[in-house]
Amino acid sequence: MGARSSIMTVGSCSVLAVVCLLLSLAGCESGGRKGLTGTVTFDGQLLPDGRIVFRPQSGTEGPSAGGLIQEGKFAVSSSEGVVVGSYRVEIEAGRSTGRQELDETGRLVDQVEQYIPTRYNRQSELTVEVTDSGPNEFTFDLMSD
Repeated sequence: MGARSSIMTVGSCSVLAVVCLLLSLAGCESGGRKGLTGTVTFDGQLLPDGRIVFRPQSGTEGPSAGGLIQEGKFAVSSSEGVVVGSYRVEIEAGRSTGRQELDETGRLVDQVEQYIPTRYNRQSELTVEVTDSGPNEFTFDLMSD
């Protein structure tokens, strides 16, 4: 009986460990990464395409996250999102200048320029607060200089 009761104890401990792990993961999921969605306009028009990045500000512990902007819309899934806190938002978009240049391999390619003002990207003034209660949906109305 002694061997049998120690096997049952080991088995019970394993089940208990799995249950505790599942409960802790469930707790992390409710306070974990948040999905982000929204709209970006530039001079009153939906931004045709671009990129958006959310960078944590001081006091926010967590990763940066971002995604593509297509036809003015963006969506970052919760699995790739950010944690609750304050974020600086950077938005970039490029367009062809009509000129061509040589790339690093020596091929002739269209020259592309960043046309979103730096106050929305490298020196961004845009900030958002990501909350636990959501929805974390944001609208950015950008204007040219």
